[in-house]
Amino acid sequence: MLNLTPFRKDIEAIEVGQTIRVNHTDCEAGEDTRRRLYISRTYADPTKVLGYCHNCQQGGLWTEQYIP
Repeated sequence: MLNLTPFRKDIEAIEVGQTIRVNHTDCEAGEDTRRRLYISRTYADPTKVLGYCHNCQQGGLWTEQYIP
């Protein structure tokens, strides 16, 4: 499972429905310098943020209180 804790500052800046791309610095498939980690805040539940790395194919979920 993908650990999204190192990306907490990026996650806090994501608006509902927005997706950002970041480098997955501790990627198991090797160093990612092409921003292949996608992090998205869902419309269905803004307290949930999903992450998926297109380099190592791992996903993760971050749950927090969301204040727009």
